[in-house]
Amino acid sequence: MDPFEVRMEYLELLKRLNASEQSIRRTVDFALKYAARCPDDIWDCVMTECAKAPPNTRINILFMLNAFLADDYETNPEEVAVYRKLAVRDLPAIIDMVVPRDTWDAALNVTSTKQILQSWNTKRIFDSNLLASLLRTSEERAASVRERAHLGEMRDTTPISRADVIRRIEEDRERHKRLRENGWVLPAMSFLYALEAPKTQTESLTSSDSIDVHMLDFEQQWETTSELNEDDHDYMREENSHWWGTGTG
Repeated sequence: MDPFEVRMEYLELLKRLNASEQSIRRTVDFALKYAARCPDDIWDCVMTECAKAPPNTRINILFMLNAFLADDYETNPEEVAVYRKLAVRDLPAIIDMVVPRDTWDAALNVTSTKQILQSWNTKRIFDSNLLASLLRTSEERAASVRERAHLGEMRDTTPISRADVIRRIEEDRERHKRLRENGWVLPAMSFLYALEAPKTQTESLTSSDSIDVHMLDFEQQWETTSELNEDDHDYMREENSHWWGTGTG
């Protein structure tokens, strides 16, 4: 298959992309298969389709990128590394298309986009400063749209059918389920991995690496811990009363 045929077939896969694991897996496998021969053509297809696709397809493309930029790195490191270099260059443009300025698409896609960016930050897929900047941009755009809608400045001129609404709900459910399933997977340099890694791997860690390992697990726990609330205070009072005979705390 020559590069032109690769482009045509991959564009068709992207146009038919949905939130199902089978669809995402098929699209990812094709990209990995041609990573050595024509990665630029594959990546150009991703950028082209993302630019003109509807909002739901754009968020599916982002989840598809997550599937092989993050989940497939352990099994296909060389192929994934090729696309990660291209992604670093174009990630701001991708987020700009998935969460565009001054449209309802920003409010629709911001939650899923934040989940992906936070997952990449936890797994150290991209630079944390870049991801933090993209997170701020996404949140600011969604907040701006909601504020303008509250003031009556936003008008929805694009009709949405009932079938499209139902499809969006079902695909959101499928995407969030996949994120929950993959959320427990720790990146290679996590503390638990370091404990189980062969001695030759852990011996090469410097003191700064050790600090990063501990901070990585701390950040992961911190992000998933809720704020202290009244229920927590009630629980602490009950514990104090049970163990120390006092209800103060």
